[in-house]
Amino acid sequence: MKINRYVIISGSTRQESQSYKVSNYIATALSPNTSIQVDMIDLSVQCFPLWDEAIWQLGPAWHSEWKNISEKLKKADGIIFVVPEWNGMAPPQLMNFLQLCSNDELSHKPGLIVSVSSGQGGTYPIVELRISSHKNTKICYLPENIIVRDVKNVLNQFDVSESENDQYVRDRLHNALSILHIYASTFKKIRADDLIKNSRYPYGM
Repeated sequence: MKINRYVIISGSTRQESQSYKVSNYIATALSPNTSIQVDMIDLSVQCFPLWDEAIWQLGPAWHSEWKNISEKLKKADGIIFVVPEWNGMAPPQLMNFLQLCSNDELSHKPGLIVSVSSGQGGTYPIVELRISSHKNTKICYLPENIIVRDVKNVLNQFDVSESENDQYVRDRLHNALSILHIYASTFKKIRADDLIKNSRYPYGM
């Protein structure tokens, strides 16, 4: 059986955040599928220093902090970003995390963006990630993305939908995860190509 490995990035640094709730929902939704393995990186627990050049040599400040995370990401076939909207932006720790992904951790892998808003927002983090975070990481964001609005009132119980809006979010999310699975399976062939594996150009223009 061919296994797809996914890493969920819970992008909030707050303890017991709504982003972590949504991340757990996604992990639970994926877990019954025996062809899927799921890991989670919770940025409220994994708090990394700001990027500096020492990471290229895995200097003392980075060895224990980053090496295991980097290896986990390199083994992944797809990445799911659960991103809260803070003051109209993605959280700074998430953007710092993406700066650290400079060693093919995300290259030519499909990424699903799940934005989280306590109100009716949630658009700006998606725009922010799509504009800037793909250039050197070479992550390939799906054309599909999810915005979980009014997040406190949805996805609170896995098996029980509390409203029409809750059910709609669940349906769209499950559909997006199915699309991610198709992309993840297909992108394995792309990453196996010699032109991709031996690229002369590690950085985007």
